[in-house]
Amino acid sequence: MKKHIKHIVSSIVILMVAVTITLFSVTAEKEQVTPPVVTSKQQITTVLLNNTQPVSEIKAAEPDSTQDKETPQKKQYQLPTVVENKNAVNKKTFELNGKTFELMYIETKKYPNSKVLRDCYKSKDGSNFEFDQQTGQLLSVNIDESIRDKTVKSLNEAQMIDIASDILKKYSKNTSDYVMDYINYNSTSEMYYIQFCRYRSGYKTSDFALINLTKDGALVSYICHPSKFEGIKVPKIDEKKHLAKLEQTVKEEYKEKFVSFSVFGKTLSINEKGELEISYAVDIKYKYDENELITREVYYFAV
Repeated sequence: MKKHIKHIVSSIVILMVAVTITLFSVTAEKEQVTPPVVTSKQQITTVLLNNTQPVSEIKAAEPDSTQDKETPQKKQYQLPTVVENKNAVNKKTFELNGKTFELMYIETKKYPNSKVLRDCYKSKDGSNFEFDQQTGQLLSVNIDESIRDKTVKSLNEAQMIDIASDILKKYSKNTSDYVMDYINYNSTSEMYYIQFCRYRSGYKTSDFALINLTKDGALVSYICHPSKFEGIKVPKIDEKKHLAKLEQTVKEEYKEKFVSFSVFGKTLSINEKGELEISYAVDIKYKYDENELITREVYYFAV
């Protein structure tokens, strides 16, 4: 029974990691200010931003190529597809934080708006790994609870950031321009969530890394997107025009139920066709019976 429950919990965690890979958090920015470049632990600590909950940018179906750049789109979430990989290595070993894992190949996945093929492996203890098929870079890992390092001493946020930055530098490539985005502590799970991201032209991008640690610093999960923005030039973006179109679109969608809307955050991303997009996470207040409710939607504009 315990093993069955453990399997269910592990499956839920794996699903959460998969969804997280397809989601990117965007945090509120009142001004477009280009953050400092992070090159050391000390800088990572001093760049620590406000402790705000993340909002997700949905990675989904490709936009209609005939749609003009001034029309916002909402995207429907799509699950990754499994693709054939005849050249997959069925068994391999991988060292993570001083531990050697014996891995067995499971499948190769492709997410809707990414060209990256992910080779998925599982260890004997139930930990899950994903690697970039082309480069071999570790893209994500979820460590099974039964083998997580455990100590009796809780660490502070600064120590957590140091541990997370070390993990990022060790297993990711080109980490010099990552910026500390946020660190959150979940009192229910007693875990820390630490995110780093890259900025381009003052905008947060979908290049991010998310590291999940227990309160004593043990690695729970790690996700890192391969960088898409090398050589990409970001043109001037007419946000006023976008916001006017957004307001018009939201009012048309909610009609007489509409009360107000506000932009929570903005993120630059690149779709599978290599096209630059900007997404706006919008908080919409609307009437429902005798109450007013708030929902969050994400709209995309081609850039």
